[in-house]
Formats: sequence, structure tokens, C-alpha cells
Amino acid sequence: MGSWRDDFEKLEKVREIAQQYTINIIIKGAHSLSVLSDAQCYFNSTRPGEMATAGSGDTLSGILSSLYGQGYSPHETCILGVYLHGLCGDIACRKIHPHALIASDIANFISAAYFDLEQ
Repeated sequence: MGSWRDDFEKLEKVREIAQQYTINIIIKGAHSLSVLSDAQCYFNSTRPGEMATAGSGDTLSGILSSLYGQGYSPHETCILGVYLHGLCGDIACRKIHPHALIASDIANFISAAYFDLEQ
């Protein structure tokens, strides 16, 4: 992807790549971002930096695979998957101190996150 001067330039580069290759890209971070192949961008509103733990990205990959396997479109998979992943972290941090959060805690709250979505 090369280098960039600031986050705005980084975002523009990612948008160009997503469009050029017709792919969706997730920039995982304190406020994860889904950059879709149509250049639309969606910042996630759930769980910030506490989820920067080993295996958290693997948990996100599992959620994304599950959603896509259930028939969600690639765009829906990215947006919902990132949101759901963060929501699991939000719920987990109500029960577990954020500094003690590990990837399996995120996965353990997937059912609670789905119940939360239904409300």
C-alpha cells in the first residue's frame, strides 16, 4: 500500500484499493473501519482499544466467516461482523475488567450479543 502522510491519505489509499480490486477491507483498530468495494466507509461504534488482545482478530475472522456462510452479502458481513465483534467486547467488559479481556471472552459473549441485537 505504500506510505501515507496522515489517516486521511491512508483512508483514500484503502478506498482506491477496495474499488480497484472489488474487495472489502477492514481496518481493525480503536475504531475499526469497514471500507467496502463501492468506496463506502463505515466506522464501528462499539468497543474501542480494550479489544487489542492476541486472538481478537481471529475471533473477528470467525464471526465474519460465520455470517458469510449464513448467506449475508460481503458488505453486510463486514458491517455486521465488525459491529457484532465489538458488541461482544462491550458485553464482556460489563462482566470482565477490560484489562483482563482475552479473545475467548469475546467469543463467549456472541450469544448475548445476538440477544442484544434482537432487542
